[in-house]
Amino acid sequence: MSSSATFVLPTAAGARLNSVKVTVLAAYGIALWYIAALMVRYGTAAGLYGRDANLFAYIATALAFGPLIWAARRTARGLLLPAITIVSLAALLCDGLAITWWPTLYGPDAASSLPGIAWLSFAVACGLLWALLLEMPAAAQRGQ
Repeated sequence: MSSSATFVLPTAAGARLNSVKVTVLAAYGIALWYIAALMVRYGTAAGLYGRDANLFAYIATALAFGPLIWAARRTARGLLLPAITIVSLAALLCDGLAITWWPTLYGPDAASSLPGIAWLSFAVACGLLWALLLEMPAAAQRGQ
C-alpha cells in the first residue's frame, strides 16, 4: 500500500487517515502496550494490583487518559474515535499475543499477574470510552 492511500471514515464527512498516520497510531499503541505490560510486571511485584490497591490503579488510569487521548487526537487531526480505535487495536493484538506466547512478560507467575492483566484491559476500555464521550458532541453537530 502506498503512503498516499487513504481510508474514508464514517465518523466525519470526508475525513481521512493516510497509511502513514495509521502506522504512527499503531506504533503508538504498541509502545503504550509495552509500557503498560512493564507496569503490570513491576506493579504486581510492588502490590499495585492487589485487591485493595486495584481500586486506586483503576481510578488513576481512568483519569490519566486525558493527555493520552489528546496526543492521539493531534496525530489524527480531529478523528478521535478512529485514532483511539487504531491505538487500542494494536495494543490488544500485542496483549493477546503476549498472554498466549510470552506470559512471563507480565511476571514470573501468570496467576499472580491476572489482576494486572485485567487492569490492562480496563485501560484499553477507558481509552475507547474517553474517545467515544469526546466524539459524541462533534458527531451531534454533524448530524450523525
